[in-house]
Amino acid sequence: MLAGRPIVGVWISAALFASALCWMLQGWFPPRWAVLGTLVGVSCMVLSGRANDGGILAYWSQSYWGGAASALGGCLLLGGLRRVVDRACWAASAALGAGVSILALTRPFEGLLVCIPVALALAGWFLWSRRATLPAKLLRVALPAAAVLALAAGWLALYNQRVAGAP
Repeated sequence: MLAGRPIVGVWISAALFASALCWMLQGWFPPRWAVLGTLVGVSCMVLSGRANDGGILAYWSQSYWGGAASALGGCLLLGGLRRVVDRACWAASAALGAGVSILALTRPFEGLLVCIPVALALAGWFLWSRRATLPAKLLRVALPAAAVLALAAGWLALYNQRVAGAP
């Protein structure tokens, strides 16, 4: 819609995935390794798989089924988890909630499989971490993530209402 060509949306989602991949890896690894991991991840996305139309660019970056949006959700989820555990803040929690939302909207089953261990890790952190008090954890972590998830659920209900006639 922005550029007049639908494939531009695929390229935008691939660029968002690349930036989220670097952000996630920076939470888990030193900066040098995060950049190297991002280069490897983006190279695999652009060049691996079956090439479309005889070119060198691959299926994952040149099709509407490429999965960049789901990968973006996974990166936001795992990067948000690391940052929430390190320092409970609303921005990391909102990123975590956005990752869960994107996974739920793009790949519900696979997203659930990724979210279960993250939910267990967060539950353990909520129960046993002494870095923040329980009210601070609820205010800085649970509330922002729940707000983002509520927005996603509301949007999905509206979408279902318009498409299927029932939320």
